[in-house]
Amino acid sequence: MTHVSVTRPRRIGALALAAAAAVALSACGASGMLAQSPPTDADVATGTGPSAGRPAATRSASASVKADPALAALVPQEIRDSGELVVDSNPTLPPMSFKADDGTVAGVDADLAKAIAGRLGLRPQVQPYSLDGSSWHVIGRSLGDADISVSNSVITASSRWNWKNVQYMKTGLRWIVRAGNPTGFNADRLCGHALQYEANYDEGGNRPSIAAAHVAQRVKECAKLGLPEAHANGVHNVDEEATAVTDGSVEAAVMESPAAEYVVARSNGALELAGTQWEATVYGIQLNTGAGDFADLISRTLASLADDGTYGRILEKWGLSAYASSEFPVDPSTPEVGE
Repeated sequence: MTHVSVTRPRRIGALALAAAAAVALSACGASGMLAQSPPTDADVATGTGPSAGRPAATRSASASVKADPALAALVPQEIRDSGELVVDSNPTLPPMSFKADDGTVAGVDADLAKAIAGRLGLRPQVQPYSLDGSSWHVIGRSLGDADISVSNSVITASSRWNWKNVQYMKTGLRWIVRAGNPTGFNADRLCGHALQYEANYDEGGNRPSIAAAHVAQRVKECAKLGLPEAHANGVHNVDEEATAVTDGSVEAAVMESPAAEYVVARSNGALELAGTQWEATVYGIQLNTGAGDFADLISRTLASLADDGTYGRILEKWGLSAYASSEFPVDPSTPEVGE
């Protein structure tokens, strides 16, 4: 592997980025009924956290990661000179990425970013970003002053065109309902139900979510079958979905599987999963398109973290071991969903 030149734009946009993120978090960040702190040992021991029933996890699953000199030597020179890996993440989908009570970005993505930085001998700087809807759909979102983005981004045809993507988790979509499913919601037949879904990846509506695209397709099936119409509306965060199901405003809501499991685990028994996971998807770490060698290095670093158990411990900490990826290819061929 050869070294790749990575030029970081000047950080003149950092304040604007922070301001935009703050607005996005106040408008659509997870809050309300969802606890906003990472799971602790007590969560696991008492069966109240997302890792309930699993061996004790810790809040510092990535804290003891040791640098690998061979991998560190392959870090692009400019990044190596800075001594830090700047990572952005959109903190609106717990437990993957969300804003904790202390204002920091927390979740699987932040933990994994810190582990990657540690293995490469760098200090992690995880910063929030928000999608303003201005360029996401057409030309993609520039990483700005960040080196990589670890933000539960689904790899699709358009994402492969806009960025380099390194696979790091496999996931899908799940439905949630009130405990006991009192309305008899059938995840295999949406007709006649009142539903909710995450509408878009951005407030501007320029990037429809996977859930939005596929709920729209399945709702159309009702008319073709001559069955009662399904009433579905979109919102912009999982907390709204969870609240609407809990208070009976809707019968069921669909969200990405890690979020669905997290919401149910934090609902104090008010919610449960319905049906099975559908629409297999893959999360990818994103880099600018010219960073091919660096993407290869991130792939090798993830493999190294998997080999020594760090990757597995991070997912176990958040109760998401079932979504682990066994390999970490660059720009993998993935199901074309939500395009």
